[in-house]
Amino acid sequence: MDIDLEPSSPINTRIGTFFNKRKSNLVFCLSILFSVNLALARQATSTGLIIFDRDREIIKTDLKTLDRTVLSKHGMQPVWFPDGTRIAFSDKPTITGDRVKINTVIIDVTGKILREISNDMFVEDVDVDGTLLLQDWHDWNGHSAIGVFDLNVSSEIYRMSPNQSWYSGWEFSCPKWEASSDSSFYFLVQKRNAVGLTIQILSCNFRLKTIRTMSSVTFEKTEFRNVDSVFDLAIAPTGREVAIAISGIFGKNHQTQIFKMNIDGSNLQQLTAGSGTHEAPCWSPDGSEIMFNLDRSSDFNRLMSLWIMNADGSNQKRVFKQPYLFPLMFVADEYDARPQWIDYPHEKRN
Repeated sequence: MDIDLEPSSPINTRIGTFFNKRKSNLVFCLSILFSVNLALARQATSTGLIIFDRDREIIKTDLKTLDRTVLSKHGMQPVWFPDGTRIAFSDKPTITGDRVKINTVIIDVTGKILREISNDMFVEDVDVDGTLLLQDWHDWNGHSAIGVFDLNVSSEIYRMSPNQSWYSGWEFSCPKWEASSDSSFYFLVQKRNAVGLTIQILSCNFRLKTIRTMSSVTFEKTEFRNVDSVFDLAIAPTGREVAIAISGIFGKNHQTQIFKMNIDGSNLQQLTAGSGTHEAPCWSPDGSEIMFNLDRSSDFNRLMSLWIMNADGSNQKRVFKQPYLFPLMFVADEYDARPQWIDYPHEKRN
């Protein structure tokens, strides 16, 4: 799939030509260029509310207006409560030896802090009733765990790790509640072997303490492909499809690209292509679009931006248009990551 992720703007091309012909009009040219790009800054045409992490700030945006509101100056990995009235995020992780301490913060949509919880996991999802937090933790040595934290009793009520004999040696990640459930969640496990990398999507009912396999896929090593890891599991609103990020060697280059497949592991499709790290997919509320972040940072700047595409990978565009300072130079500092998308609360949908 050959996708032009960043087509040149005809307006910028024309102004650049004018600049070359009229060097004496430097100030005039730059003023027009800057004003035109500010006008183009409103890019996406989708609807709903998103939250994301902008260089450890928690940002809320209405996709109709693309106005950005800072809800917290310190935080990462924000997630919506299903009713859209609260947000949970992780803050201030500290590591002492083998122990990790992480604050989970819950705020309202204005940024007012409602609750702070100290534990050892990152928050990943909130159940349909808004009372159970799904959390996970993993390190670079392959140690990982998944837990369920009950807000009503202020304690963890379930924990699972690969130390349990039935999946010893596998890495756990990306727990997500099943639709309308307060007892079952999906999660991703993966393990390298001589053939390549095997991933499985599992469903756990933590109340019944049962686990079933939804899919199992092995990415075999070939001359042109060697998959390192799979991460960022996102479940479609229908529950029938998932979006994932796959990292590894594709052709001659190391890349991270967004794929989707049926939850049973069939019909794997690559949605993104090209340079940069494509990760953190999330589905639109109606399942017709997928948002993700694209990291094209270099030694000279940070450039991680949010993108939207149709669920089949077509019509890829930025959420926020990147303005230019000069015809061939980017504004250097952008770091938007890990979006979460929700429909408007009922009273604001019209």
